[in-house]
Amino acid sequence: QEANALAVVDLASAEVSDLLPLGTVDHSQVGSGIDPSDRDDAVNIRTVPLNGIPMPDAIAAYSAAGQDYVVTANEGDAREWGDYVEAQRVKNLGDDGTLPLCEDAAAAGLTGDSDLGRLEVTIADGLNADGTCYSELYTFGTRSFSIYSADGERVFDSGQALEEITAAAVPEGF
Repeated sequence: QEANALAVVDLASAEVSDLLPLGTVDHSQVGSGIDPSDRDDAVNIRTVPLNGIPMPDAIAAYSAAGQDYVVTANEGDAREWGDYVEAQRVKNLGDDGTLPLCEDAAAAGLTGDSDLGRLEVTIADGLNADGTCYSELYTFGTRSFSIYSADGERVFDSGQALEEITAAAVPEGF
């Protein structure tokens, strides 16, 4: 769950023959929006300048029309080892020794609780070229499921559909 790749394993020899990175989902693209705030008392699914790291929680495989596919539930989870804590709320970037959000970052004006402020992002990715601030934000999971071909190419992502379905079915719990 803290990983973002699929390993291709030869079960007979117990050898890993390939590692297939799962990439990211760009939540600024139409159809891949999210509702990033749990404190705005509204359903507000929208595009935001944020990248989601799939980090599957569950994986299954199936075959259709002679092709093999892998389906992933893209929940995501932060890593913690001893004193290392990867997750940081957007509004707290720059506090307690973490680097800040760059002033010219696309998300710079979205750090309030009703925007991206309460969303947890990784402090391991997204730094600018000189490593002084975060120019991009990466969050854990994508709030979607994906389908990949056997060689690791993403052929489908549900985008914001799961959020829309949840909001329609249980708006008071969204």
